[in-house]
Amino acid sequence: VGELQKILKEQQKLKK
Repeated sequence: VGELQKILKEQQKLKK
């Protein structure tokens, strides 16, 4: 239901 959003949030955290 939000796997993409979860990955996006995780990627953003890694990007920081």
